[in-house]
Amino acid sequence: MEKQAEILKAYNIYPQAIVAVTDRLHKVKAGGKEYALKRSRLDKQSIENWVSVYTRANQENLHEIIPVYLTRNREMYVEFAGEFYYLTPWIETNTRFIGENRIQSIYRQIGRIHVQTKNLYRLNKDELTNRFQTYQGNCTKDETRLLAWIEIIEQKHYPSPFELQVLTHYRDIRFSLFRSRQLVDEILSLAEEESSWGISLNHGNLQAGHIFDHYFINWESACYKHAVFDLMDLFRYGAIHEPQLKSHFLKNFSTYMEENPLTSLEQALLSLYLLNSEEYLRLVEQYHTTNETNISHIQLSIELEQIYRRLIFGLSFQEMLEQRARKDD
Repeated sequence: MEKQAEILKAYNIYPQAIVAVTDRLHKVKAGGKEYALKRSRLDKQSIENWVSVYTRANQENLHEIIPVYLTRNREMYVEFAGEFYYLTPWIETNTRFIGENRIQSIYRQIGRIHVQTKNLYRLNKDELTNRFQTYQGNCTKDETRLLAWIEIIEQKHYPSPFELQVLTHYRDIRFSLFRSRQLVDEILSLAEEESSWGISLNHGNLQAGHIFDHYFINWESACYKHAVFDLMDLFRYGAIHEPQLKSHFLKNFSTYMEENPLTSLEQALLSLYLLNSEEYLRLVEQYHTTNETNISHIQLSIELEQIYRRLIFGLSFQEMLEQRARKDD
């Protein structure tokens, strides 16, 4: 732990104990306090963006972002042996149990960050129209490709486990492509009534496990884009790694909307992103076009199932929005 002790000198901290939690995270005990020393994945370019995020968080009192300690030279990080380290308070939390209260807290805290950092820009309707009409056309082509693969598989007497998996998923994948085409029509219609587009601070790697006692940790991937991208990351990760939370994500989405209300256009965009089937179809194509000796069918099946879970979540999310819209009418 000599390296960590040397880094901590920059903070005038002389530890009584340093405990390795992971290869990138150490728990530090010193002077009756506990700290988290993080070896980041930041480089000389991304460190500047990370510093700007914390500078803005301080200027706008974004208390939801976990604070970092300053060194004795008033720096937010320490560069040591070509790597960047930063120090935050150590916060104990039960990461194994994430229930409804945690989901509500995530929605509430990230919603506040999104609305407090939002800047409006003029919506480029021509660019939006061209982009989504192209995507709509691709969905039609993808449905044709998918059907062709299904017909090939159905002609086999003994389909492989991967092929049986695709057959099982077919109805839902086809419906996600159909629903995506409908959503593009909705988006283009709604865009006629919109003139602005909101850009907010995004966490960039949002997961339910990244909120500790009302603080979001791990801001190394932070960026500025529309808030729906943070929500998309949250849902996609949750659909794969936390499927037991699906009902909580859907049931409590109104908590986010109370903090940062999304327009009908923005909700439709989020649904469309969640229903993106491109990765699924890429894996199916890879299976059919790659030499079987060069790929692991087990790994492909695992990846296919993960993407399928995300698409099923997207269909459930879209259904939830439709039910809420009917209640509001």
